Amino acid sequence: MLERSITLAREISNTVLVSSDDNEILEYARNMGAYIIKRHATLADDNTPTLPVIIDALLHHLDTTSLHTLISQQDSLLPHSKHSQYDIMKNAQRIYQERCYHNDSPPFFIDYNTMVLCLYPTAMFATADSIRLAKKKLLANNNIAYVVSILQQAKALRSFTLQNDYINFLFTDFLSTRTQDLPKTFIDAGQFYLGFARSFLHNIPILGTQSVGIELQYAWDIDTLYDLAIAEYLFNHIRKQQ
Repeated sequence: MLERSITLAREISNTVLVSSDDNEILEYARNMGAYIIKRHATLADDNTPTLPVIIDALLHHLDTTSLHTLISQQDSLLPHSKHSQYDIMKNAQRIYQERCYHNDSPPFFIDYNTMVLCLYPTAMFATADSIRLAKKKLLANNNIAYVVSILQQAKALRSFTLQNDYINFLFTDFLSTRTQDLPKTFIDAGQFYLGFARSFLHNIPILGTQSVGIELQYAWDIDTLYDLAIAEYLFNHIRKQQ
């Protein structure tokens, strides 16, 4: 899967960066021609959101002028999850000082306006065409922060929780609605997010009001070995049809 994601990313860009805390994964990515960054343990637990990981990777490669601009705008940044505005600024200031005083430069630079694609290593169903379509959407509207891969979830409005084993509908307005008459609903497809570096660095939520969707025909978000088995079956089934 990692090989497929790196190969797909290289169809879109000459600069591919892999972030991980696992040395074997990093060495594999390096051998495929990707740049690598060793992720800090605080950004590598099971509860770490995606956005702080992207910000961390971008900070290390942000050009010095943009890095200084980010630091000067710290009061306008939005806090996000447990990785607060302070954490971002502390890391930005540390990297800036290393640049200035130790001449510590990364192998490549980006700036605020660089287009950034976050492609999950489990993005088995992302395609170059879907990413290019996302790029067109992002460039067509200055008010968009991100373009997100999405998947239709037909019966989400008929979902419910269990309270002491009793069904408790989440959306009671649709309690008597036939499933075929429900409004279209969507979920994050768990494949990719596309945005400008400034959107990520300013901590704008990826799945928020400034995001638009690119609907994929097929996808499966992989969180467990059970998910992996389903995704592999679906992936092979699609390939047989092509």
